[in-house]
Amino acid sequence: MVQQIILQLAKRGDPKALATLLNHALESRGITARVTLKDKFLQIILEATSVPEQKSTIAIVRSGLNNLGLTGIDRVNVYGRQVGEEFLDWQESVVLSSGEGEAAAITEMASSLEDLLNRYALGERNFSRAHLPRVDLKCAKLAQIILRQADLSRAILREADLREADLTGAILRGANISQADLTGANLTRAILGAASVSGEVASRMVGGVLTVSTNLHGTILTRANLTEADLSRTSLERAVMQRTDLSRANLNRANFSHADLKGATLTGTDLTRATGEKANLTGANLSKADLSGADLMGANLSFAILRRADLSDTNLRYAKLDGAILDGAIIKDAIMPDGQVYNNRRHFRK
Repeated sequence: MVQQIILQLAKRGDPKALATLLNHALESRGITARVTLKDKFLQIILEATSVPEQKSTIAIVRSGLNNLGLTGIDRVNVYGRQVGEEFLDWQESVVLSSGEGEAAAITEMASSLEDLLNRYALGERNFSRAHLPRVDLKCAKLAQIILRQADLSRAILREADLREADLTGAILRGANISQADLTGANLTRAILGAASVSGEVASRMVGGVLTVSTNLHGTILTRANLTEADLSRTSLERAVMQRTDLSRANLNRANFSHADLKGATLTGTDLTRATGEKANLTGANLSKADLSGADLMGANLSFAILRRADLSDTNLRYAKLDGAILDGAIIKDAIMPDGQVYNNRRHFRK
């Protein structure tokens, strides 16, 4: 709530609010901002123990101010100097964007972790196509961030706040997203499958290529959109995916043991050879899903919809199927809850 109030004040050109946002964005550089406003003329003095580097600092300030969409400001001057010095070392006028073309121009790709965090702190949210492989965003607060088609392969997003984030088509191969909060996030067509790592270390270990699985252990994905996402070989153990849309997603060989998929949509989803031991699939829609060879030992499939699902060779020992709809399901050679192997070639009719 406080952050929202500061943002609203900053958009109206409030000097204190602007200083607060700028100081937060420039804190890692050891820079302090002093902001004054007089007759629609905004002046920003940037101070540090050594003179602030002009080009990169101006880029951060310009991007942040443009993203705020300041109203009632005619001119902006930015000055740089060393702490304790009376005279300025440099100054530059900043032209604020006024049209869609200019606004699009400033929504450029994030080039570094520092760049992304600074711009996000100043209110920017769109970082589509950012190239940030192996970036460390552990515990980062990035709710509602837009990272469409961004490269976050092997990134560390452990315990990050990514609620309502837009990760459409993002590359997250081999990323560590364990215990992150992705409630309401959009991961349509996102690539979260295993990453292949080559090189000397991998060669010593496996003689060629090392496969690094994406880690979503304990991640909160409630109501997230994972339609057509590639989750092959991912670790989804104990993940919370209530009412999550996983339609036509690829979960081949994925591990979702003990995961909560209550009310989730998995229509047409590839779950071949996946592991879902003791997973909660109560009321989940698995119509036309391919579960052949999957291990669902002890899973709760009560009231689940399994119409025309392929359950051939599936391990359902100790699974709960109370109220499940199995019309047209293929269960040839499946291990049933009582331990018996179903050998009838006919489709099972409830």
